[in-house]
Amino acid sequence: MTLGAIISRNARMYPDKPAFVLGGRAVTFAEHNSRVNRLIHALHAHGLRVGDRLAILSRNSLEYLDVYGAGETGGFPVAPLNFRLTAGELSGIVENIEPRALFVQAPYFATAAELADILGPDVLLVAMDGSAPSGWASLEGVLASASDAEAQMPVAPDDVCYLMSTSGTTGRPRAAMLTHRGQWLDALALALEMRLGAADRHLATMPLFHVGGRAIVLAHTLRGCTVHLHDGFDASAVVREIATHRLTTTQVVPTMVSWLLDEPLEGGDLSSLRLVWYASAPMPVELLRRAIDRLGPIFIQGYGQT
Repeated sequence: MTLGAIISRNARMYPDKPAFVLGGRAVTFAEHNSRVNRLIHALHAHGLRVGDRLAILSRNSLEYLDVYGAGETGGFPVAPLNFRLTAGELSGIVENIEPRALFVQAPYFATAAELADILGPDVLLVAMDGSAPSGWASLEGVLASASDAEAQMPVAPDDVCYLMSTSGTTGRPRAAMLTHRGQWLDALALALEMRLGAADRHLATMPLFHVGGRAIVLAHTLRGCTVHLHDGFDASAVVREIATHRLTTTQVVPTMVSWLLDEPLEGGDLSSLRLVWYASAPMPVELLRRAIDRLGPIFIQGYGQT
């Protein structure tokens, strides 16, 4: 009951099936497993060991899921950071997490550079895309030089897999320590509630740094579903993606539902969509009525905590 077992199992059961899709790129379950194992071996080559923490500063991306997977399989607790925060706002979070490696998407290189004094000289800085700044490693570079042999790591169900930052409403954000067992059971409960099967195809627009966004994606991965990623929410792009790829599930907040209802749907057939999971804010009754009138009784309300 560790999350890395899901990755290796899917690679055996659905090797050539797309696991994750973003734009024109797709990664199969076998390719994802290979990249995860390469990253684990690369991190070991850089001196990281089980229990060392990985932080991520990025929008949704295929590489984001490589880092999540390496953390889950390799025993490195993953701390996803809110890319909307400034370096000043992130400083206390990073200081608390004490990561041994920080993975950064190109738009946030400058933010990461401002955190250098807090990170210290021993933290491995990895560029997830773009041209790596001086002194940094590039993700594709470290993957290319590493073995993809299955990593056999001593990871236990009650080990911490994620360090999710709380909102810090009444004080400094804290890192909620989530375990493999807890996240596996959460994913299983969601998969059962959503009646997910391997034929389902999910659209993920919620940020992967958020516990809700990660949990719903993990539930689909548990069932061997293909997950389509967006790195933000654009109503017209969502309609096109669902219609083109006949996607069956998605996750939104109520404001996104309002934007979708304001989008002309004549050019997009959304009949494949059988379930919309919404959470994170109250759903106005009148908005829900409009949504059901437009798309049918396919809405499920979720509630959770970090």
